[in-house]
Amino acid sequence: MRIAIADARDYFTRVGQARKTAVERAIRDHRLPAVAMALIRADGSVDLSFLDEVVRTRDHGHAGPPLRFDLDGDGQISAGERRFTFDDLYKATTKITEPAAARVPQPAGT
Repeated sequence: MRIAIADARDYFTRVGQARKTAVERAIRDHRLPAVAMALIRADGSVDLSFLDEVVRTRDHGHAGPPLRFDLDGDGQISAGERRFTFDDLYKATTKITEPAAARVPQPAGT
């Protein structure tokens, strides 16, 4: 079966919004640092253009000393969580956003 372009676009828009909502909720619940929103564009898609950069404390993660955050939620800031990249932060967000995105109904015909 074929999927209409509009249906596919609508599906990916809903997936993006589910991702964005999941990250916002995780930030509010202190499971992700606020700078995680720097990865999420307004449409909910992910900006992967600066993954190799170390996450820092100011200017949306791009300035200041390295950010320290308990990314794995184990209650401790381990050595790897004292200096991490946006790629590490992205991987932490996928643990939260992928289940949310998976709940978005697939377009008809898939």
